[in-house]
Amino acid sequence: MSTQPAPIPKYDLAPDTAAKLAELQARVPAAVKAAEAISVKDDQTEERAIVARKILKGHESTAEKSRTTEVQPHNAFVKEVNAAFGKITDAIDVAVKYVDAQLLAWRKEKQRRVDEENRRIAADVERQRQEAETRAAEDAKAAGNFTPAETVEYAAAAAEEVVAPLPVAEPAKTTRTDFGAASYPQVLDFEVTDPAALIVALPEAYELRRGFVLNAGRAQERLGQVPEGKLPVLAGVRFFKRDSVSGR
Repeated sequence: MSTQPAPIPKYDLAPDTAAKLAELQARVPAAVKAAEAISVKDDQTEERAIVARKILKGHESTAEKSRTTEVQPHNAFVKEVNAAFGKITDAIDVAVKYVDAQLLAWRKEKQRRVDEENRRIAADVERQRQEAETRAAEDAKAAGNFTPAETVEYAAAAAEEVVAPLPVAEPAKTTRTDFGAASYPQVLDFEVTDPAALIVALPEAYELRRGFVLNAGRAQERLGQVPEGKLPVLAGVRFFKRDSVSGR
């Protein structure tokens, strides 16, 4: 682990914050180095580790307090800016989604019309071929000099002579106008059909939501919904207590 001090921010800090940052940059590396040199093997070294941990947590508390004091006004300003622009971008997002739905519906309708027309063309070609085959068979029979096999062959040849028109082209993947263009690619998406199987195949999918599960269990404890000596209950989850370290 690197104990090199962090670079000083390029903007001007409040005097008190700048002084506290300089102090932490001077003191923390030594505290980190001393802590990482401890190997807990007996009561004496355990005591040293506890003291080192207290020192580190104290520096951490000081750093967090100084950081919060410095950034709170900026965060409030950023929140106001985000809220102001958010109203605009939220409205834009809703409108874009509406337009996209209209475009996709129209593209679906165009595809339906193309498919319907191509089916009509194919059916019309098949009808013409059957009519040509029937007429040719009747002509061969009327001529009286065709064998049954020759009649079949003559009728089939007549059907083949019917020329099928070109099918209607598929809708273009990109529609261009004088002011813009819209493309219609197929993008990958998913829906969860078996959460348990997903977690087995991709554990990270569970880890991404781990905080929600823990918060649900902690809420049960905080609200007094968990009996003494028991653990929270949530379908599909086994809560347990793991060892950790806490101190002041």
